[in-house]
Amino acid sequence: QVPVIEPTHYIERFAAKLEFEGKELEVAVTARKIANRMKKDWIQTGRRPEGICGAALIVAARMHGFRRTQSEVVEVMRICEQTLKNRLM
Repeated sequence: QVPVIEPTHYIERFAAKLEFEGKELEVAVTARKIANRMKKDWIQTGRRPEGICGAALIVAARMHGFRRTQSEVVEVMRICEQTLKNRLM
């Protein structure tokens, strides 16, 4: 049996790559809360952690007043843009 990888382990690293003007930790904490909520709602079950992290980071960035496009997140996360759109739905 393959162990489950927690998406929250990657959030801080990807938040640093997206450059949130010194507020990486705040955005990462919010994104971690969003990802944990996704887990409680069974949204992350059967999904790769990068897509969950990307969706959580986009929502958290917008909550903190940063406008990161899906293209920017896709480039940093190295996922397909459609994957990110599906996680945001």
